[in-house]
Amino acid sequence: LISLANGNNWVTKQWCSAILCSLSFDDSTRVAQVTAGVRDALITLSHIKDKEMAERCATAFCNLTCNPAAADALADVDTIKTLLSLGGAYSEETRASCARSLCNLSSRPGVEKLMVDSKAVPDLMVMALVRSESRTTKRLCAKTLMNILVPETMENMFEYGVVWAFSSLAKIELTEGQSHDDGMVLACATAFHNISCN
Repeated sequence: LISLANGNNWVTKQWCSAILCSLSFDDSTRVAQVTAGVRDALITLSHIKDKEMAERCATAFCNLTCNPAAADALADVDTIKTLLSLGGAYSEETRASCARSLCNLSSRPGVEKLMVDSKAVPDLMVMALVRSESRTTKRLCAKTLMNILVPETMENMFEYGVVWAFSSLAKIELTEGQSHDDGMVLACATAFHNISCN
């Protein structure tokens, strides 16, 4: 499948994306899939301008990153940039899967600086505040930003305007008359707490 994903046949690539997406639902084989090189195949397929293929790739990444060991193996610049690219281009379903994948990756130890260096912060801010209409996607972006806001990354994140982003997300969430997303409020409050402790 991995070699077929690099081929020239459009129909074969479509089938590859469908099969890799289906396989990603099996948690017992996720680490083996990543070890076998599924990441490179998904990155290759994600560059094809096709809505369904993009959605399958995003879903596969989302499923794979649910496994901590697989997430550790997937946490690199290429994966992060691919997810940011997919998250900025297609449907809300694709965007939500990318946001969840990035959130899963951001929860792994030592990934914070890698994500900031990969320029994830401005893309996450735009996804949360501009591109997405989904409260779930917005919350996942806020949680990802909160996860990577550590003493080693704070200065760079401040330059991107992350304090303004958290303030804006909290303000949107706490608008009078709306029901509140507790996860979003908690992410913003935790971020401000972490900032004040530094």
